[in-house]
Amino acid sequence: MNRKSHPAASPRLPEPGSEWNVRDAKAQLSKVVSGALERPQRIARRDGAAVVVMSESAYCALLDRAQGEVDMVDYFRAHAIAGPALQRRARRPARPAAKLR
Repeated sequence: MNRKSHPAASPRLPEPGSEWNVRDAKAQLSKVVSGALERPQRIARRDGAAVVVMSESAYCALLDRAQGEVDMVDYFRAHAIAGPALQRRARRPARPAAKLR
């Protein structure tokens, strides 16, 4: 597994085996999935864009916490996921709910 260093990354490094490049993740998908059952796995492209793979139970827990306004950036930082794609953006006001006819 190749691990790129990210200049904007948090000082806390991901745990071994939780960060992948796309080529290695494709070749070892079963390992990525197995790892995601224990902790989130970060998969990064060469251009720095990245995705996070996590277990369904972790995702559901994240959704449940989101109703209590949990910040996803803080959640991923707490779970050793860091990188340039996890920079906090300014919050926009919520859009009003659409009216049903």
